[in-house]
Amino acid sequence: MLKESMQKINQFAIQGINRGFFDKEHPEVNLGEWMRRYTVSHLSNLKVEETNKIENIIQDLYTITYDNLVNYISNTDEKAIVKVIKYKDKEVPNDKERLYISIKIRTIRRTEITTLCRFYKSNNQIYIGLDSYALGKLNWFMFIGLNLLWLIILIPTLFALLGLIIADLATLFYGLQSFSIGLLFTTLFSFIFKIILSLPGIFLGVWIWGDIIRGLNQKESLERAIRQRFHKTVSTNSFDLDDILIYLKTVIPLVLNSNIKAFEKNGINVKDTNDYLIKLVEEIQNVRPNNLTVNGNVNGTIFGDQKNQMYS
Repeated sequence: MLKESMQKINQFAIQGINRGFFDKEHPEVNLGEWMRRYTVSHLSNLKVEETNKIENIIQDLYTITYDNLVNYISNTDEKAIVKVIKYKDKEVPNDKERLYISIKIRTIRRTEITTLCRFYKSNNQIYIGLDSYALGKLNWFMFIGLNLLWLIILIPTLFALLGLIIADLATLFYGLQSFSIGLLFTTLFSFIFKIILSLPGIFLGVWIWGDIIRGLNQKESLERAIRQRFHKTVSTNSFDLDDILIYLKTVIPLVLNSNIKAFEKNGINVKDTNDYLIKLVEEIQNVRPNNLTVNGNVNGTIFGDQKNQMYS
């Protein structure tokens, strides 16, 4: 089962990111409100004699986590999807490929929650990173309203400017024929001024549609790309908060327990890591609804020979 899962993971094509102005800089852009209390950032040092197992451990971190998440969404009533994405930052060609496991779930009340998992090797260390984001409902009123405003400003301006620019081009052509330097400069400045007048409409269009295009360039659906740009704040309604907490208090411990199994499968007993992950699972179960996004993460620091440190 694990071998088949790793074969599936390795088959995923590389997805470029940060490819210019109309692309996202990194995977977390526009995913929603960061659930700070459900962030994990952990670096585990292995003993020198265990470093030859790092590649196997990382492979098992991905496969066990992936299999458990797929099993979870197959038994949930919510609309959910698990994807594996290999990112390559086009602005930093020497950077390594970054493999992410992404789980997205849309609750019955249409709140969308995304969790991103990644596991990296760094010398004799293994880094475990996990973040979750909640996205409110699509704000159709804002999306339609701003686009209507944009069209009201843009269309008459463009038609008026188009007529004036055509007239300027005709005058410019006449100036070239008559070798009138004064007419040429006057027409050129007039032409540039009219282009400047059109810039507010262009900038407004980029402001409205820029992030939507960036989402589409990262293979989001049109509806999700629009939602990531225009959304309401995450509801504090107890029904919505309960749905978010049920997801987070299920999925995050599931991922962390999968991580523990990956270490155990390879005969690695990093006590600091296991103790930290187990304690973190307990901490997560005690997070209250009003503390979902406040500062003070339940994540750890760098672990090695030092004692565990918990920040809250």
